[in-house]
Amino acid sequence: MWNPNQDTYTMTTQTASTERTATSDFLGRTVLGYWRCNLHHFPRD
Repeated sequence: MWNPNQDTYTMTTQTASTERTATSDFLGRTVLGYWRCNLHHFPRD
């Protein structure tokens, strides 16, 4: 029997997964950019 909620659940899960990937990607770039900026402005001896 077809369950109308199953489709919604699958779509919601995929959306959440996509958002999570985009968020971690964004955070990764931000941290990397911040780290590079620090290396540039404060070079280690």
